[in-house]
This record gives sequence, structure tokens and C-alpha cells, in this order.
Amino acid sequence: MKTKVCTKCGKRKPISEYHKDSTKKEGIRNYCKACALEMNRKNKERAKEKKPLHKPAKGEASKRKVAELSREALDGAILASTMIEKVVQTIAGTFGFEATVMVKLQPKKK
Repeated sequence: MKTKVCTKCGKRKPISEYHKDSTKKEGIRNYCKACALEMNRKNKERAKEKKPLHKPAKGEASKRKVAELSREALDGAILASTMIEKVVQTIAGTFGFEATVMVKLQPKKK
């Protein structure tokens, strides 16, 4: 029966105690199944420690971004309409007219 020394625990174990790995020359991993199990447990514990307490719901971040951009667009539209109103009143005033500008802001229809 073939045996191999585990690189993690240093014990000599039969080949059946190792997982297969086609990328290795011998066709099996360098560490035994018991050591692999222990490494997986430690990795899971480390991953739990690094996990954030609150993970945003799927799409929540993008919804916030859209809302932020919408607010910025609305602010920009209001500023533009104010500027247009001032320009129209200035032009009308130079020709002796009084101008009233009404701007209606509404979302685009899809």
C-alpha cells in the first residue's frame, strides 16, 4: 500500500487519506483529508469574522444612487428653469414687455 507524508501534520498516511488533485504530479493533494477539513473550518471562522454586520439588500445601493442622481437632476432642472425665467424677463424688459414664465417639470414618459 502506498503512503505519503502530509505537508501540514507531518504524518505518513495511506494514499486513500488524501483528496485527488489532477494538477499535482502524484494526482493527490499535499495535505491529508483531516488537515483539509481543519483548514476549511478555520477559513470559515475567519470569513465569519470579516463579514459585515449589515449587508445591503440586493439593489439597495443602486436604488440610493438613482435617488441621489434624480435629486441632482431635479436641482439642475430647477436651476435651469430659474435661469431661463430670468433671461426671458430681461429680454422682455428691454422691449418694454412684462413676461411671466411657467416651467412645468415632469418625468419623461417611457
